[in-house]
Amino acid sequence: MKFEEITMDMHTAYPTWLPTSAQHYLDHAISGQSIREIARKADLAPSTILRQIRKYESKRDDPLIDEVFNLFEDTYQIIDKINHNAILPYKTQPSALLDSKKFEAEAPRILNRLNEKNSYLVIAAGLEKAIVAREYPNNETMRTAILDRSIAQALAINNWIEPHSFKTTYKYKITHAGKAILKNYLLENISHNDAIYSFITAQDKEQDQENEQPLNKAKKARIRYCDAESPIAILARRMNADGSYFLTPDLLKAAEKLREDFEVSQIGEKIPRKWSDFLTNKDRRWKDEDARGFGAGASAARVEIALESLGSGLADVALYCCCYLYGMEQVEKKMRWSSRSGKIVLRIALEHLKTHYEKAAYSDLIG
Repeated sequence: MKFEEITMDMHTAYPTWLPTSAQHYLDHAISGQSIREIARKADLAPSTILRQIRKYESKRDDPLIDEVFNLFEDTYQIIDKINHNAILPYKTQPSALLDSKKFEAEAPRILNRLNEKNSYLVIAAGLEKAIVAREYPNNETMRTAILDRSIAQALAINNWIEPHSFKTTYKYKITHAGKAILKNYLLENISHNDAIYSFITAQDKEQDQENEQPLNKAKKARIRYCDAESPIAILARRMNADGSYFLTPDLLKAAEKLREDFEVSQIGEKIPRKWSDFLTNKDRRWKDEDARGFGAGASAARVEIALESLGSGLADVALYCCCYLYGMEQVEKKMRWSSRSGKIVLRIALEHLKTHYEKAAYSDLIG
């Protein structure tokens, strides 16, 4: 399945983010349609429909998937036992179901963060928000993204995330299907995601090298980056001569805060903003007071204020490394700096960024 395959179709009774197999399950469980009738309408074998139904029956142990089906059971009613294909309009608020356009805008961002090493989605019972958290080598766990519960439900029912543990909170990891969807999306938007795509595909290339003979492996260039490793994550593993980490946890938190605001600011934009132009002409689109809210506009305002506070040079390296995920060699070449100087400038930029966030005292609430 690709993102364009779940675009909005106003003639369907179900939202288009709902997989066809899940629709067949609902037709059988809620509308009472027989397996043979569903198979005839879908032009599939009855055994295929039966397998789909059994698959989702077994998946209802997953809280997120069970919530989706309960939502449909509460939202839709059967209006005609004879005409099994007819479904009542909403009996609750129309906003109860996730909007397909919102899902298409949010899913790539969340999958991209889940695809990073040691990342997982965390959600608790009764909360309307979920987060993506990542464990760093220095035993620091940081929040890297915030999402609505409905987004998490849609990811789960599409099999793009799977349960990792059920305790006081529920943890989910990205699946192979979720990685494939993310890869397809980045391929279709390669002009805006070339740096990120190189991180996604690097692990595949590295695996291919491991499967080759040692003689052939020696002839090929060494792959430096593994799956979705950003420059910040790579520097987070490095240690100084005294055994301390090159980037302290508070610097990592500042970098992740800038990246999170940058990614949220792009939601809903048909043409991504060229932030490199902002570094040149400082053309502000938002006011300082706009940074105190939530949503894409507030996130864009916080990015503008943060980059403006860093000034020329430091703002460039923060934007390219934290937001565009350029490697240090790319940044050094682009900025015409000497070799191996980029990581030092980046650490100085993150120290200034940390000070800026401490003074700004933005709300750390997730919703």
